[in-house]
Amino acid sequence: MRLMNICLRTVSGGCGERRAGIPVLLLALAAILCTPYSASAVGVCNGEYDGVVPTKEKLDTVLAVHRQWSGQKFSEQRYDDPRRADLCGAILNKADLNEVDLRGSNLSWSILRDARLRRADLSWADLTGAILHQADFSRAALIRAHLGRAILTRAILNWANLSGADLRGARLAGAQLRGADLSLAQLDSADLERADLRGADLRRANFEGANLAGVDLRGADLRGVSFRNANLTGVDLRGAELTEVDLTDADLTGIDLRGADVRDVDLRDALHGAGALDDDGPEGEQSESVPVLTNLGDDGQPVAGEYELVRPERATPPQAVEPAEPGGVSRAKAASPGEEPAGPIEYYQLEPHRRDAK
Repeated sequence: MRLMNICLRTVSGGCGERRAGIPVLLLALAAILCTPYSASAVGVCNGEYDGVVPTKEKLDTVLAVHRQWSGQKFSEQRYDDPRRADLCGAILNKADLNEVDLRGSNLSWSILRDARLRRADLSWADLTGAILHQADFSRAALIRAHLGRAILTRAILNWANLSGADLRGARLAGAQLRGADLSLAQLDSADLERADLRGADLRRANFEGANLAGVDLRGADLRGVSFRNANLTGVDLRGAELTEVDLTDADLTGIDLRGADVRDVDLRDALHGAGALDDDGPEGEQSESVPVLTNLGDDGQPVAGEYELVRPERATPPQAVEPAEPGGVSRAKAASPGEEPAGPIEYYQLEPHRRDAK
């Protein structure tokens, strides 16, 4: 209210003679400050629905015309075609868009809180910066959709197809993504805290610099995923497929790896516990001769608990390593308490840290 009074007094000149000579630049600035936010106010949208709640009749007309455009072969489509749905900045809270064809549409900076888009097709659609809080995209197609900086907090995306989607910088905290296809998706710097990704297909997705604290990844397919510089604290990875995952500088404090397949996972540069790569040497010290981690524990699977890297000279003695079965991997047995290592060996293993394995 105080800012509004200042704006009104400045624009109207109601502050007395001292305001008489105020520069035009300050008047323009005051007008900007007093203008309600919309996408067009910052030069993002210029369509007729920016900041507008379209009537059902108008929306139905837009979608009907859009179907004529989206029904063409994708290679023949032109994004400057007036038939393409341009709903940039539109307000569509709680809209019923179940099973609607929105392929290639422009929904950037739109507001779709609590909207229903079950089984809708938004492949190649532009949803950049859209507010999609608690929207329901169950089994929807979002193949190669643009969702950068979109707000998808607590959104429902169970069994949705987001393969190749751009989700860089998106906010997905608390989102439900059970069984979703996120293969080849870009999630750099995205926030997925406490999201549910059980059974999701994340093959070769990029989570570089992303926040995945407390995420449920049980049974997820993570083959070839990049978690470089990602926050994976408290992540549940039980039964996940982790072959060839990149965990460089990832924080793995408190992860649960029971039953996970960690073959060919390189954990040499991952951060554990307090974040040191080597708890007995200078931070960042590594051994170039140490190959990738294989399986852990007597049964060849990781044990529960919080983990730390073990330096080669502290690791299991060579005689405790079982030969790999044909086509299999070597299995590292845990050393007996107090047993002195027989010499350096060329692999790291994970051991419980600060709390007992269960």
